[in-house]
Amino acid sequence: MFTQPLICPNPKCLATGDFYTKNGYFKTKHNHQPNPRYECRRCGMEFSSHSLRANKGQSRPDVNQEIFKWACSGVPISRIAENVGVTQKTVASKLAWLAKQAERFHEKAIVSGELNTSYIQIDEMETYEHTRLKPLSISIAVRVKTGQIIDMKVATMNCHGPLAALSQKKYGLRKDTRKEANGSVIETVRRVVNTGSGLTVGCDSKSSYPGLIKNVIQGASIQTHLVVKESYEDTVKPTDPLFAINLICAKLRSDLAPLARKTWVTTKSPEKLRQLLSIYIAWNNGYDICSNTNLVDTPVKSKKPKSLKNPQGSM
Repeated sequence: MFTQPLICPNPKCLATGDFYTKNGYFKTKHNHQPNPRYECRRCGMEFSSHSLRANKGQSRPDVNQEIFKWACSGVPISRIAENVGVTQKTVASKLAWLAKQAERFHEKAIVSGELNTSYIQIDEMETYEHTRLKPLSISIAVRVKTGQIIDMKVATMNCHGPLAALSQKKYGLRKDTRKEANGSVIETVRRVVNTGSGLTVGCDSKSSYPGLIKNVIQGASIQTHLVVKESYEDTVKPTDPLFAINLICAKLRSDLAPLARKTWVTTKSPEKLRQLLSIYIAWNNGYDICSNTNLVDTPVKSKKPKSLKNPQGSM
């Protein structure tokens, strides 16, 4: 069963209603199934049942969902290619397409008010690019009630600790863009603040957060929490006040292969990591970015998120 065209794909025409006539069929390469062709009565443009789909022109749209699933399951590109039965080049191009789809769906979710909230938590986590001498920072904002990710941004930073001297000797000083990344994330948070209810922001004790937040979101209430450390001697396990965002950070370490703390799978560039994070936002928030029946202008349909619960002693 094929979706009937609702609008002419020609941007200069955009005819609707009974604007087309059938004009034969064509067979797709991946499954050799016949698909109808149409012709616009107004402008004469010929198009098919795939012309308004986001996966238009793809020779293997059937593997999009599988690659989406494996990419968010802690599997590297080489193993994804082996599991799905395609080349690593195909996986890389699919990930770039999935990232664009994820960004489009996430933007629609923000504009539609689906992510509106009055309580978020922000934090940063560290990873590295190719080598531990070239660290990266990921700025994250999470909707506390549901665990939906509001935004994530990648920033470069200088190496610190015992490896700092070696990093500077080998690669020189790196541009620290963490302030810009945090500012961009907070700007996205501003777009999802519930009108009239204000915003409460939970964060750790990093000194730069209050100033950044208040500069972008006037009147925001900031709750600063110290890092909770659990001891084996504790008879009553402490409750983590930043449970929501710490849970997301733990899931990122587990679900994205380049973010594992000790691994031979490393991020090759900040841009590749940005694409992977965009895909994970879609996975975590439940966006259906791979449905072959969705037209390009189909509204966002995401799974209803479940409220997070902070169990006693959770870190």
